[in-house]
Amino acid sequence: AYDGGSAAITAAVAAPGDALGAEVAVLATQSTVAVPDESAFETVENATLTSTVLELALLDGLGLTEGIVANTSLALTISGAITLPQYELSALPGFGAESLFGDGGATDGIVVDSVDDGELAPRVLPNRLTLAIELDEARVGAQSTLTAYFVLSNPMYAGSTLRVHLPSEFSVDEGELGVALSDDFVAAAACAQLRDATAGLSGCPPKGAVPDAAELVVRREAISSGSLANLTRYYIEHADQDAGAAATLQPGKLFALRIRGLVNPPFAGTYSRQHAGLEDSEGRLVDSSLGFSAPDLAIEPNELVDVELELDDDRAGAVSTVLVTFTTTNPIPADGQVVLAMPKGFRVVSSALDGFTFAGSVSVESKGARGIARIDGDFDVDASGGEETSAADDRFVTATRVGDAEETRAGDRHRLHVQYVQNPLDEQLSRGFVLSTRTAAGALIDRNVEELRVRIKVSDVGDSSSGGGDDG
Repeated sequence: AYDGGSAAITAAVAAPGDALGAEVAVLATQSTVAVPDESAFETVENATLTSTVLELALLDGLGLTEGIVANTSLALTISGAITLPQYELSALPGFGAESLFGDGGATDGIVVDSVDDGELAPRVLPNRLTLAIELDEARVGAQSTLTAYFVLSNPMYAGSTLRVHLPSEFSVDEGELGVALSDDFVAAAACAQLRDATAGLSGCPPKGAVPDAAELVVRREAISSGSLANLTRYYIEHADQDAGAAATLQPGKLFALRIRGLVNPPFAGTYSRQHAGLEDSEGRLVDSSLGFSAPDLAIEPNELVDVELELDDDRAGAVSTVLVTFTTTNPIPADGQVVLAMPKGFRVVSSALDGFTFAGSVSVESKGARGIARIDGDFDVDASGGEETSAADDRFVTATRVGDAEETRAGDRHRLHVQYVQNPLDEQLSRGFVLSTRTAAGALIDRNVEELRVRIKVSDVGDSSSGGGDDG
């Protein structure tokens, strides 16, 4: 039985009589008494404006002396009985169930067992919003245009809201911000994006008709704090108020929402918290992508520009200082890192090596000069690997900023001196140096794109200053 209690919900759950059906199944019983199958029941519907009652009457003449005994668990499946409200509800009130005497005598119709609506309050979930998200520029800190391809399950009416939620690491360039629906896209490419982001999408929905711009009002909510930012609220409103009953966006159609003027997160990684939801004019959730679509956004490192690398001693086996000069695209955080990865054959030297003693162990220093900005504060230097005799392990130097430091400025040019690096022991053209800036947690920010290489020369025999080889 359903007793709506309010006109809005009651109207939404009115039962279509020609579609009504019911099944009864026995789940468990503590009695040996035979339980009737569904043929022993007849369905009686009594639908009114205020309630819908489905009665399953146990028929006479079946030889069931005890009917259905106590402690019998039944499953009652009702099909086609109700149409759910077109918005999310944590609990849909008004449901109840009861068993009654039906002996035709004085006790006929008296309630035997019952359950109230507090125990029968099903949750109504939002319907499916199929979503895929694409960025035209995916590098750290870059300005980008985001396109959200989506398909609704329910119509979007005048006064409804489509919210696109983005991770709080995204920001906006207020002077460039713009939000609009667009039909300027290739449907097949958009559907490919949707299939990658969700399971179960069959075929490719046709493009939906985009309303005239004069009929739409676009507003944006400011970025809020938290793990999810309501970055964009997209309002659909008709200029003609009498058109409120007409659907502005049709369900089952493919649309594209473009947000221009975004600024990508300040570090690389895969972001997966973005989602979208359709709300009705009273703010109730109608469709949602949560649980249906999982569109990932991969943000890639940006570039270190005009990177130069040289050795102050390029002889084989020599202990040298690596000078690396570079221009950042994004700032280096106050607690950020600069990481230099060197090709196989190079080795970071500690204070003692193979019986020879050097002035110190690996260190990193930033020095200012004309056109060169010093990175303030100090560096806590770590060399990966650790085996003194291994030329394959000790190839990474991580310099973490410590002390009284501030974030560097984007576009500044810097130079680092990495001291006590031993060159390979043979003549070669060493390729594969990689320089990168990172967050304190090691997430990439900028890195070199062009190949960095140096040529290692043969040491002069008898030159004791080289520090390498048996004859050095």
